[in-house]
Amino acid sequence: MPAPRAAVAQEYPPEAIETHRRGVEAFERGDIDEAIRLFRESYEVHHGHPYALFNLGECYERLGDLAQAVDWFERYIAATGDAAEDREVVLERIRNLRARPAVLALRTTPSGATVTVC
Repeated sequence: MPAPRAAVAQEYPPEAIETHRRGVEAFERGDIDEAIRLFRESYEVHHGHPYALFNLGECYERLGDLAQAVDWFERYIAATGDAAEDREVVLERIRNLRARPAVLALRTTPSGATVTVC
């Protein structure tokens, strides 16, 4: 999986760029919850680059939350429109994520209880 994208500094507020940069650093060190917080802040609070939306998709995919990943990748496509150079690549990624088989994880109380799924 590629590392999160860096925002383009000259087009967005310095706060957005700095917050996004810190999000990339958090992602790279494996602190996905912090990366999510920072990417959201970069985009929503500081009006940052749509790459933050793409990177949120990366974070949720890393966490295994494929529905959230698809949602954020779709938001990236909506925000960038036809101008995104990687539009077709991201659309293909969305299709691939949707095609992955679902995984169900259960924890029972008491441990080892019998579970029936219909």
